[in-house]
Amino acid sequence: MSINTKFGGSGCSRPARVIALLFLVLLVPYLFAGSALASGQGGEKQKIDASDPTRIVTFIGLGPKYTQYVDGSNVKELQFSLSMGLGVKDMISVEGGYGYQSATRQYGWTNIDIRHFHLFRMDKVDKGYRGWGSSFQLNIAGSLPGTDGQNLLGLGGSPAFALGNGMDIYPIVMVMNSWDKHFGHYNGGGLNFSPLLSIKMDYWDGAFINIWPQYTRYFWGDLGKLDAGGGQLRLVTGGKITPTLLWRLLAFYPFDKNLRGYSHNGGFDPRGRQAYLFRIEQYF
Repeated sequence: MSINTKFGGSGCSRPARVIALLFLVLLVPYLFAGSALASGQGGEKQKIDASDPTRIVTFIGLGPKYTQYVDGSNVKELQFSLSMGLGVKDMISVEGGYGYQSATRQYGWTNIDIRHFHLFRMDKVDKGYRGWGSSFQLNIAGSLPGTDGQNLLGLGGSPAFALGNGMDIYPIVMVMNSWDKHFGHYNGGGLNFSPLLSIKMDYWDGAFINIWPQYTRYFWGDLGKLDAGGGQLRLVTGGKITPTLLWRLLAFYPFDKNLRGYSHNGGFDPRGRQAYLFRIEQYF
C-alpha cells in the first residue's frame, strides 16, 4: 500500500486515525490550561530541564531514526513525539514513527507508545530522596518487521534520588504484559527494571547525558515458559538551541531477545543491532 493511500482521503489507515485523535485529545487541554502547563507544583514557572523525566512539560518533537538489524536489513523512519502536561502533576506522551523497511521494501508504521505519568511528589534537594511518580504505558505494534510483534501494557513507578553534583537516579520498575498484534493472543507477563541515571553538565547550554539500561524478564505465560528476556541500553544527550527549542540525540543498543518483534506463531524476529534518533523539540 502506498503512502498516499495510507494518508489520503477515505483510505486513511486506522493508525493514522488513532494518531489524529490522540493529537486532538492532547491539543484540547492545552488550549484551556494556559501557562499552568509549564508550572511547578506550587504554580511557579519552571525552567525547562530535558534531563529530568519527572518534569511535567508540553512539547512537540520530530526527527529521523535509523535502525540496523543483525540480518542486514534496516528501517529508516520519521519519528514524532507529543507530550502534554495536564495541570501540575499529570502528563500524557505519545511517540511513534512512519518509515521504510529495506528487506521488504515496504512503508509502514513503527511502534506507537502511549504513556501517562502521574507525579505524587518531587522536591528539590541537593542529595537524597526527592519523591516519586507512577507510569501507565501502552505500546501498539507497528506494521514493519521487527516492530509488528507485540502489544505491551505496563504499570509501575519510580522513586527519585539526588546524588549530588547534578546527578539523579530513577530506579524505574514496571509490571509488563504482552499480547500479539491486535491483542489476538496473550503471551505472558514479567518485570521491567530500568534504572535511569541523569547527569547535568556545563559543556553547552542545557547540556545533559542520560544513561538508561532497560531490561524485561518474563515469568509467566508463553514467554515465561521460554525463560525469555530482553532489553536495550539507551544513551541520550541534548541541549538548548533557544530557551524553548531543544535538540536531543538518542542511541539504542539492544541485547538478548527482540521482545517487541515476538509473536507466538512466528517466534522472535532478528533483533536490532543498533538504532539512532535525532529530534528537535519545541516546548510551550
